[in-house]
Amino acid sequence: MPRGMRVIPKNFEQWVLLDALLNPDIRLVTCFGRAGTGKTFLSIAAALSQVLSEFSPYKKLYISRPVVQIGKDLGALPGTKEEKLSPYVQPYFDNLEVLFARSGAPLPSVASSTTSIVASDSKAKRKQAQARKAPPPIFGSQVQQQVAGQPRRPYQWLLDAGLIEIEAMTYIRGRSIGHAYMIMDEAQNMTPHEAKTVITRMGEGSKLVLIGDLDQVDTPYLDGRSNGLIHAHERMKGHSITAHVRLVHGVRSQLSELASELM
Repeated sequence: MPRGMRVIPKNFEQWVLLDALLNPDIRLVTCFGRAGTGKTFLSIAAALSQVLSEFSPYKKLYISRPVVQIGKDLGALPGTKEEKLSPYVQPYFDNLEVLFARSGAPLPSVASSTTSIVASDSKAKRKQAQARKAPPPIFGSQVQQQVAGQPRRPYQWLLDAGLIEIEAMTYIRGRSIGHAYMIMDEAQNMTPHEAKTVITRMGEGSKLVLIGDLDQVDTPYLDGRSNGLIHAHERMKGHSITAHVRLVHGVRSQLSELASELM
């Protein structure tokens, strides 16, 4: 069995978030937290642990975020939908690099205070074999192209096997996403209407995680009180299938924490 990787929360808030992310009875998780508190990292780790589990109801992981630029507009990007969205979802790939680089293991497993879910070796081997035999899809071959002379990314087989997919919020209307784990990052840049659209797309057996920072609203006509993330939290709270966690303490670096407090 390949050596798994344990992700240990660094504070009580992260323990609470991880428990909500791993709880199969919770279908919607909303999380507020400033930069560097571990929102995206823990969400990716928990999602992969469950998607790769032999007994998980989730068949794949969808990742998405609102397409909002900071600074000057670079104009329309060329290529397919996946190529256009690649720069916006690069933070997910950065976290995957950190996850797999920690131990060099091909499989992440996440341990929580009440649950320990470890991706099974048999399922992982089947998916890896499938990824090697099947021709790479557009997502795996174009978004994460390998540069000549560089080693293959340790998480590339997840993309080639279709276990991780990018979903554009623009094209989500009319869809029914069943038996999937979906993470929507930077949700503070969604409008309340967009948040409702995303939540109502979740089908049977699916879980949605909305994460963001209310102090980093980049859309000019939204603020910390009118965005889709806070709207979803206020309207959906108080139900047994929803959970909300607020992260306060930064864990990225001393510099990141200092900038979050003073700037």
